[in-house]
Amino acid sequence: MTKRSWGSSLGVALACLGGCAGCLGGNYSLGFNCLASGTDVELQAAIDAQAEVLLCPRAMFTLAAPVRLHGGSTLATFERPSDPAEMATILLGPAFVGQNIGVGGVASNITIASVRVDGNRRALGPRDTMQLVYLGPGTNYQVVGNVFTDTPGWTHLHVIEPCDTATITGNTILTGSLTHDASMHFADGLSISCANSAITDNLVNDISCVGIVYYGGPGTIIRHNTVVESTTSASSGINVGDAFVLDHTGVVISENIVRAVGSSYFQVGISAGLRLWPMRIKDIRGVTVSGNVITGTLRYGLAVDGCLNCTITDNQVLNWQPLPAAMGCPASAPYVASATAGHASGDLQAGYVDASLDGCLGLPVP
Repeated sequence: MTKRSWGSSLGVALACLGGCAGCLGGNYSLGFNCLASGTDVELQAAIDAQAEVLLCPRAMFTLAAPVRLHGGSTLATFERPSDPAEMATILLGPAFVGQNIGVGGVASNITIASVRVDGNRRALGPRDTMQLVYLGPGTNYQVVGNVFTDTPGWTHLHVIEPCDTATITGNTILTGSLTHDASMHFADGLSISCANSAITDNLVNDISCVGIVYYGGPGTIIRHNTVVESTTSASSGINVGDAFVLDHTGVVISENIVRAVGSSYFQVGISAGLRLWPMRIKDIRGVTVSGNVITGTLRYGLAVDGCLNCTITDNQVLNWQPLPAAMGCPASAPYVASATAGHASGDLQAGYVDASLDGCLGLPVP
């Protein structure tokens, strides 16, 4: 295991005045050890040996096998840079043997911060069972300021139930050129099932299935996230409607932006309820969807079907361009709620088309 010594912020800044090439590998009087580039062997050894593993900025770790985090583990780039170019990168190498997890932990109290995790689908091809980053079951997860890109599998981040108290904030999901292929190997951005959590200020770019899917648990806030399609198309921007845990009491989806640019589209911008999705016949309750902005080409901008005692207020569907409806389904519309069928109830903002959307979510075209 090789370590490099890094200085305090002041020490690093002074050392870099003469050019950033001198920043790597320097020894400073206020030095701090960080883990330099290596393989899964060196990275796993460090995780097994200590609770907090700090990776050197711009370090590269190429994995041939999954890396497992333990209860209480912290994995972060030293000084937690916000610039992806300064983050340490964990790359699933071309010889990677795992089929289910790239980096993950089945334990509580795990932090991942300012790390770039590259699934390298462009080299590995699709591996449909894989979750690039996986956490849970457990409690108290901090996933902050990371970049997750190019998963070979069905999602970039999966936090699984039973789970309580996760902070998932300031992360960026970027997709590679082969994440969206014509063989229906689609991928989600954030796939979360964790009660009393905050999913905030994340950016999801050009995902092929769902930008943020919430599988359930009460008390979670999904706020100030942006989901954008500009080079591909997707099923849904934000979906509270594929529930493994039906209790959604107090879940709030507010002040998010869902945007399709140019010829890209969403089947549905925001989905509150299960029934739009094929074979989902159960209902969730108690969700608030408020103050979101949805724009661009969409089949249904906001869909409320399978959401009872829900509060739907102050959402806007702007510059709506209709995507044609699937055969046997209601005509495209900015806002649909299945009120007469009894699958949408509560405080529903005015202006909806009253129609049932059972099974009307089609598959996106990459």
